[in-house]
Amino acid sequence: MLELNRSERCLIQLGLLAKGLDPEVSDGWFGDRTRTAIRHWQAARGKDATGYLDIESARLLMASGKEREAEEITESRRSQASEIETAVVFVNNMSERVAVYWIDYEGNEIHYRDLEPRQRYSQDTYATHPWVVRTIDGHRLVGWVLGRVDGQRLVIDGIVRRVVCGG
Repeated sequence: MLELNRSERCLIQLGLLAKGLDPEVSDGWFGDRTRTAIRHWQAARGKDATGYLDIESARLLMASGKEREAEEITESRRSQASEIETAVVFVNNMSERVAVYWIDYEGNEIHYRDLEPRQRYSQDTYATHPWVVRTIDGHRLVGWVLGRVDGQRLVIDGIVRRVVCGG
């Protein structure tokens, strides 16, 4: 039996939502609806529909949950007026190019720069301005940051990371 903390269970529930299944809530507690959603997900993958996860399945759903969480954060964010100047350092540790976008006052993603593998980039910004990093095709979110602390770093390594208060 896996020993998952509440945050990991929340990510699994978000992963199930991302797969079109309904765990009812993403509160970190696995009730009947979450177990049913897990069984449906397992059956769709040709696995035994037990309602309990092995480590590989938990990791897959957590990765989907992180992407879903980041998408929800991004969709609900937009830049707000601020006079607090700051900077964010983007570090691309992936083996592929990525694209950096600023979220404007209307919630639109504005392309600012592409980063080559192993490249780093410092961006002047304001404390209430969110930024996202996507794969170069613009489809997969690989990072999200809100420039609250001057000089914070967002390391891009293929795992969706959210940096809100440092990094």
